[in-house]
Amino acid sequence: MFKEIAKCNVVYVDRRAKSERSISRADLPLVTKEGTDPENEEVLRNINSLLSVFTNVSVHSSGSSCLSTLGEISNYDPTPTVLLLDVPARHLEDDDPQEADRHDSGIASSVGDDPLYGKALLRHIREEIEIETYSQNILAVALISELDPSNKTISGGLWTESDDEEAILASKLLDAGAAEAYPSPLTKENTKALSMHCYRLARKAQKRRSERKRSWVGVDTDLEAEERERKNNVRVAEGYAYLREKMVSELMSDIFKPNGPAHTQSESKIRVSPHRHELVRQSVCRWDFSAHEFTDDELLLCAFEMFNHAFTMPEVEEWRISPGQLTDFLFACRRAYNEQVPYHNFRHVVDVLQGVFYFCLALGVLPHFDGKAAPRPKTGSTTSLSKILRPFDALTLLIVAIGHDVGHPGVNNAFLVTLKAPLAQMYNDKSVLESFHCAAFSQVLRKHWPITQTVPNMRRLMIESILATDMGLHFDYMTQLEKLKQKIKQDKGMKNWEDKTISANRSLLCTLLIKCADISNVARRYDIAAQWTVILTDEFARQASLETDLKIPTSLAVPPVQGSSIALGKSQVGFMKLFAAPLFQSIADVMPEMNFGIAEVNANVAIWANLITECTEKGDRPFFLEKVRNSLYYQPSSNGAGSSLGATESRIYDFNDKQRTNGVGVLHAPISNGGDYSGDSRIRKASQAYQEQGAPDLLGLGHHGADGKSSGSTTPPPSPGEQQTSKTGAIRPTRSRFNLNKIFRWKKTDTTPNANISPKLPTNADDA
Repeated sequence: MFKEIAKCNVVYVDRRAKSERSISRADLPLVTKEGTDPENEEVLRNINSLLSVFTNVSVHSSGSSCLSTLGEISNYDPTPTVLLLDVPARHLEDDDPQEADRHDSGIASSVGDDPLYGKALLRHIREEIEIETYSQNILAVALISELDPSNKTISGGLWTESDDEEAILASKLLDAGAAEAYPSPLTKENTKALSMHCYRLARKAQKRRSERKRSWVGVDTDLEAEERERKNNVRVAEGYAYLREKMVSELMSDIFKPNGPAHTQSESKIRVSPHRHELVRQSVCRWDFSAHEFTDDELLLCAFEMFNHAFTMPEVEEWRISPGQLTDFLFACRRAYNEQVPYHNFRHVVDVLQGVFYFCLALGVLPHFDGKAAPRPKTGSTTSLSKILRPFDALTLLIVAIGHDVGHPGVNNAFLVTLKAPLAQMYNDKSVLESFHCAAFSQVLRKHWPITQTVPNMRRLMIESILATDMGLHFDYMTQLEKLKQKIKQDKGMKNWEDKTISANRSLLCTLLIKCADISNVARRYDIAAQWTVILTDEFARQASLETDLKIPTSLAVPPVQGSSIALGKSQVGFMKLFAAPLFQSIADVMPEMNFGIAEVNANVAIWANLITECTEKGDRPFFLEKVRNSLYYQPSSNGAGSSLGATESRIYDFNDKQRTNGVGVLHAPISNGGDYSGDSRIRKASQAYQEQGAPDLLGLGHHGADGKSSGSTTPPPSPGEQQTSKTGAIRPTRSRFNLNKIFRWKKTDTTPNANISPKLPTNADDA
C-alpha cells in the first residue's frame, strides 16, 4: 500500500515557481540552468520535501493551470491527489470580501482578470468537489507563506496551542475547505503526515470498491468480477467504468430513502465573464443555438437565463424560487448527469431546454425575451392549438426538459432488458430509463424545488412528459396526434370544446413538444445537427462494443458503422423520415408557428441525401466534422446591422478562429431567424434536391424549376450575399449559398476514421 502511496498525484501551486512542469525523483537534485533565473528557495525546499515521499510533483504557478490539471483527473480514479496551495499570510489578515454570502443572483458578480489563487482558489476547489466536478479523492492542503520568521508559536513546522495570529489564519483556511494548513516551507514531519492522509483516502476508496454489488445497469462491479474479467481478457472492468459509477446507485438510494437530510443553500456560483454572459443571452432565444459552443458554467447560465425569464410571468408567481435557490437547483441537476456519457449528459438537456424555451417563445406562451419580439411567424391561422397552452405549462415543460434524462447511463432500454439489469426488472421492462428518470428527478425536485411536488397537476404533467420521451412509444403518440388533427377538422376548430377536452389535448400537446425538443438536434442548422450526430454515434458505438464484450445480442436498431459517411447518412435520413419529419410536420399542422422545425428537417434530409449520393459515386469515406464547421458561414451585413439586434435578428458565434480569440469565438454579423424560410437560398436548394428524388414538398414552398424559381411562388431565391428586405422594410443579411462540394470535397489522403473530429470527443469505449 505504501508503494502505491508514493505514486499518488501531487499538485503544487505557487506563483513564485519559475515554470510549470512535472518533476520526478529522477530529476533530483534540481539544478538551475545557466542563463535562467534561479528558482525560489522556499519553492525548492517544498518540492524536495514532497519528492522525499512521493515520486512525482506537478508544479503550477497559477490557479487556472491547476484547475485544468484537476479537471483531467477522472472522478472514477481511486488514486488520491495531494493538492498543495500557496496562501500568502498577508492575504489572510483581512476577511476576503468575496467570502460573504454570494451575490443574490447566484452568479459570481465578477470573475476578474486574475486567476483564482490562495484562499479564493481553495474555496473554489472545495465548492467544485462538493458538486462532484472534481474527484472526491483530492486532499487540499494550504501552505501559508510569508510568515514572520521570528514568530515563536511555530515549532518544528507545527502550530502550538497559543492563540497566536498565525494559528488563527490557519483555522480560517480549515474553514475555507483545507484538510490541513501548514507553514511553508514543508518540514519532513508534515510531509509524512501528508502520506498518512493519502493512506486513509486510499483505504476508503478500496473499501468502497470492495462493498460494490451488482450495479443497477446490470454489469457486475465487485472486485471478484473485475478479476474474472481480467483473466478472461475482457475489458468490461476498465473500459466501461462510467456505467458502474455511483451516480445511479445514489439516485436509487434517494428514491428508496427520501427522508434524507434537509438541503441547505450552498455557496456555488456560476462563473462567467460579462462578455460571455451577454453572448449567452443573445443565443438562448435563437433556433440556431449550439450547446457545443459553451462551457459547463455557461450552460448553467443558459439554463438560469431561461428559467429566470419564465419567472417574469405573474401567472407562475406561486412556483417562483429565488435566484440562489435556482442556482442550487441547476447545480444539483448537473450533478445528476454523467459527464462520461458522450450524448445523454447535461449538455444535451440544456439543448432540449433551449428547444422548449424557443418553442414557447414562438408559440407566444412565454413573453418576449430581453425586449425582443418573439419569433412568431405570421401564419394567418385562427385554429392554432397554441392558444390553449398556459404559462403554467411553459414553466412545467422547462422543468421537465432539465431533468428528463437524469442519471442516464449511456445505454438504451433494450440493452437493460436484454441484460436483465435490476433497473429493468424493477420497472418490469417497460420504459425503464424514463421511469427511472421520473423517480430520480422527483428527488432532486423534492430537495431543491419542493413546491413542484405538492401540486398534483404539475407532477402529473411532469411524469407524462418524461415518459413520452421513450421512443418505443413514439407511434402511440403519433396515433393520438392524428386523432387530434381529425377532431380539429371534424369540429372545425376548438371553439366548442369542453374544459375536459381542452385539458386532455393540452397535456397531449405538452408531451409532443417535449418529444420534439428531445430529438430537435436533427431540426437544428445542419452544422449543429451534424455535431450531435457524431456524438450520438459515439455513444451507440460504445454500447455496441460493450454488447460484444458481454457477448449479448445487440439492442441497437441500426448498429453504427465506424468510418462510413454513407452509413452515417443513411441512419440520419432514415431517422428523420421515419420519426422527426412526420412529428414536426404534424405538430406544425396543429400549431403553424412550429413550421420552422420541419423546414430545417427537410433541409437536413436533403443534405445527408446528397452526401450519400456523392460518397456512393466517389467512394465511401469517414465523416469529417471540421469540413462542415468550416463551410457554413454567413455573409456580413453591409448596413451596419452587426452592431444592433433587431426584432428577429441576433448574432452567431464562430469558434473556429482560436488564434484571435484564445478559444472564445468570433462574433459575426446577425442573421434573420424565425419561422419564415421562404427566402432562404440554402433551404430552397436543399428542398429542390429533396423533391427531385420524388419526396413530398414538406416545406410548402412549391416545386422548383431549373431556374431556381418555385412553381408555388413568384419570388426567386436570393443570390449569394444578396440582401433580404423584411416586411418592415429593414435590410437583413442572408445566409450564403450552401455548397455541398465545399463541405464534402473528396480527399484520397483522408483515410483515418474520424480524423478531424474534435479531440475532446472520445472515439471508443476505452476512452470512457
